[in-house]
Amino acid sequence: MNAYAITHDELDLEVRWPGGKSTRFPWIWMRVNEPGAFDPVTHERRFDLAGVAPDIRPDDVELSGDMLVVRWPGGEGVSEVPLAWLEARRPDAPQPADPAAIMPELWDASLAESLPRHTADGDLKAFLIDLKRFGLALVYGLGEDPEAGPAFGARIGPIQETYFGRIFEVHTRPKPNSLAYTAYALPPHTDLPYFETPPGVQCLHCVRNAAEGGASLFVDGFLAAEILREEAPADFDLLARRPVPFRFIDDAADIRRSRPALTLDREGRLVEVALSPATADEMRLDDDPAETRAYYAAWRRFMTITRRRELTIHMQLEPGVMVAFDNRRVLHGRDAFDPSTGERWLRGFYIDWTDIDSRLRRL
Repeated sequence: MNAYAITHDELDLEVRWPGGKSTRFPWIWMRVNEPGAFDPVTHERRFDLAGVAPDIRPDDVELSGDMLVVRWPGGEGVSEVPLAWLEARRPDAPQPADPAAIMPELWDASLAESLPRHTADGDLKAFLIDLKRFGLALVYGLGEDPEAGPAFGARIGPIQETYFGRIFEVHTRPKPNSLAYTAYALPPHTDLPYFETPPGVQCLHCVRNAAEGGASLFVDGFLAAEILREEAPADFDLLARRPVPFRFIDDAADIRRSRPALTLDREGRLVEVALSPATADEMRLDDDPAETRAYYAAWRRFMTITRRRELTIHMQLEPGVMVAFDNRRVLHGRDAFDPSTGERWLRGFYIDWTDIDSRLRRL
């Protein structure tokens, strides 16, 4: 590659590319980001921005073949910058694709007919792609070995330790500290919104399921929120703006965090849903009672949308099957069951999206 011309002034380097277009690269940007600013082994930046003036400019610039040679002042060294490296950083250049940047596909109850299904020893990359797309996928072939679920999770990344342990056992307990450990029905919800960062993906391995009832249910929280945005935009805006106080308390812990039920990015796209009626703490009263009534009306409307039959996948998990779902998108719950009719035992754990995305990129 040969550029038509290289020019520079006190502020910028200008490269005129074949075809007539040009790009200006500020010298401070060049000094901080050029390839030699990074450690070749760790790939972390070694150059210290605090050590140079913001108006830094080189003593000399020359073009040697397809390499730009920049000599910095004050003994700051020499940078050798390939023109191909510069061209790849033009504002109009295609950005490198992120293998983990997979757009979510919204779904309703009809997904049950084509719900992604994978095997424990199958293609891990395909499983993770489906998990990113739909936020929900099944894994078959784990059997009734209690350690089979965590062993599959270890193929992805570290299992996240929480207050409930590295692995949590979902069955009835004499003195439960969560409704999950009872036989009651659980409406659609996300887990642990009272944590500073709620877990990314939850995995539930069905070890035994002989009780009557207890069907699992799943709802795409992103679709439910988009329905709310269409049907009641003021309610959507309120739930995206006003934080909800969440709290977990037992004999040993008192965990609290406030967050909006709906979290949006700068473009207004949904990135997180936090809905947990059981752990939503008491909302402080507003000076204007109308504000309080508006909040509860919006919260209730969203809850009723998430319980619509046409949005809900119902399934009876079978022993040896594990369900994995995006805990910041997909709402999960279950029907009530009768523990006197047989044992219902699920083993659960969490994996952070940071580790899942990293695994996808390496795959």
